[in-house]
Amino acid sequence: MLCTVIPAVDPLEALSLARSSPTRCIEVRADFMESPELGVEAVGALSSRGYMVVATLRLESEGGLYGGEPREALSFAKAALRAGASMVDLGVDVLKAYGAPRGGRVLASIHSEHIDGEVASSALSALRIRGVEYVKVVGGSGGEDLAAAVDLVLKGGGRVSAFLPGRGPLSVLSRALAEVLGAPIVYGVHDSVQSRLDAAPPIGSILRVLRQSRG
Repeated sequence: MLCTVIPAVDPLEALSLARSSPTRCIEVRADFMESPELGVEAVGALSSRGYMVVATLRLESEGGLYGGEPREALSFAKAALRAGASMVDLGVDVLKAYGAPRGGRVLASIHSEHIDGEVASSALSALRIRGVEYVKVVGGSGGEDLAAAVDLVLKGGGRVSAFLPGRGPLSVLSRALAEVLGAPIVYGVHDSVQSRLDAAPPIGSILRVLRQSRG
């Protein structure tokens, strides 16, 4: 499933960007907002309008902008689920330390320099954490990492997403392949605000590759 990342600065901008998103799945990145509470507000506004919302408060230790305590990411996830989020994204270390919130689908995230055998093993093991439905792995930069990402998606049986970070052609290709192979979720950032988030390619780039492969 393709999902558009919206690194909005407030709920109003999140709504505006969602209206021009090419997907009905929207990831709210609350770490781009002034407070997690604004992220929860954005989740509620979008979910009430029929969007499938993935709620994320990405910690600095995971490559995000939020400098608070890991437990706060869990508190945000619980509040986001109450506000109508369809899924919450939490780092695997947070889940191991505090457990998964109840009442919604949980995506466990792993960010790594490379996608190797150890990372793949950790990803598959994370599926056994109580309350975790899906796992997402982001890492690597070259052809070997691309091959490892594809292999991990296949081994995950529809429960694991794996792709490369950044905006380069291999990142775009890894995400298009993950979508074709049935990964549960594949992210691209909203094209109009892509300069805010260089860890993911524009959603439009992924869609173009998918259209070309099908045409």
